[in-house]
Amino acid sequence: MKESKFQHPLGILKWNEKLIISDSYNHKLKIIEGDLVSNFIGIGTPGHEDSKDFSKVKFNDPSGMCILNDYLYVADTNNHCIRCIDLIQNLCSTVEFKLKSEENEEKFIYLESLNCQENEKIQFKMIINLPIGCHLNETAPSKWKINSSKGKIEAFKINSCLLNVECEFTKEIQLKCQIYYCSNELCLMKELLFKIKTQIGKEKEMRIFQFSFDK
Repeated sequence: MKESKFQHPLGILKWNEKLIISDSYNHKLKIIEGDLVSNFIGIGTPGHEDSKDFSKVKFNDPSGMCILNDYLYVADTNNHCIRCIDLIQNLCSTVEFKLKSEENEEKFIYLESLNCQENEKIQFKMIINLPIGCHLNETAPSKWKINSSKGKIEAFKINSCLLNVECEFTKEIQLKCQIYYCSNELCLMKELLFKIKTQIGKEKEMRIFQFSFDK
């Protein structure tokens, strides 16, 4: 035990009278049984590799852990993912998260139409207000896409974000936003889908849209 070396161990939990340690900067999980410390899972070099052989698994800064029904879940920090360890089958896999929508159809929120002049660029502003007590997660930057063109959030506020949008003339604008935000308790992601019809008008119109959502 005295000769064992860890580098920035962050997580510890008990399993079958043993202790599992996430040895973060050594990119391994180690196990303590009595006075014996041994490597449990991980090759020791940073990477992202799943395997049925624990000695071939690669982590990149593993940290927090929890166990549920003989499945060990590990926050693989620098791989930005959750790894699932089957402690019975000795299998490591990466957890996949999928957005669920009813009948697999995207649900769009329809906003008021815009007047614009043909063959000219369309401009509008979109203000998205977060739930009360929440703020944008600056470590996981929110992103948005308009039709086939990508863009980024122009400005941040305490509880909202401002999109200053400019796009080529089109009969319908589709704005897709992924908003990463946090409360005092946890961090979440919200996907918002908007559609805006455009129509030819006598004068070009600069409109500000506002939208608020609950948790």
